[in-house]
Amino acid sequence: MMAIFPRMKRIAATLLLILTATAGTQAQGLQTLAGSTLVGSANGALLGIGTMALANTTDLAAIRVGIGSGTLYGLGIGAYDITARQIGSGYRVEGMFNSANYSAMIVLLDTFYGGLTGSIVGTALQLTADKPLIEGIQYGSGIGLWGGFVFGLADMFLFSDPVPAFGAVPTQGQPNTRVTVLVMQPTLLTAPSLQKGHAGWRLEPALDVARITIRF
Repeated sequence: MMAIFPRMKRIAATLLLILTATAGTQAQGLQTLAGSTLVGSANGALLGIGTMALANTTDLAAIRVGIGSGTLYGLGIGAYDITARQIGSGYRVEGMFNSANYSAMIVLLDTFYGGLTGSIVGTALQLTADKPLIEGIQYGSGIGLWGGFVFGLADMFLFSDPVPAFGAVPTQGQPNTRVTVLVMQPTLLTAPSLQKGHAGWRLEPALDVARITIRF
């Protein structure tokens, strides 16, 4: 029986290498999935802050729930991007006011702008009524964040369209030159791993602050 375990370990290591190789061929899809998940987490955190503002509480439970829910939401939107919209295969998303590499980013930007607009409107109303400004910022931003999120969902599902990414498809008859500029993009790094005499590969999440790619 003891001889079976080393054999099972070798089989597991072989399967891991196969899966890693498959993941390498689908790196763009994995990058889209990971990026959308991170964006969803950030969106959830913003909605948690909005909930705290509306509830007038300092309990951080709303942020914790928002991050957890946003992570699952971002994962689902990432899968939707890959399967239905071909995002990560030379396409990006163009919404009503923004364009981004992920559908979830469209919603995040609308949520942020909604919160900013709400805080400005709330401040203006408080100034008009000669009341404390902090309340206008608090409740205005809370309403704006949730309003921006709802608008962002409509923007993503109803108004946005996948468009070819800049430089993804060279024009026929022109030199095959591709220029890509990416800022703050999540990515996955593949690195060799050696543990207890067994070789393999591991995937590690990372964040590209800026990347400029020129292909000839």
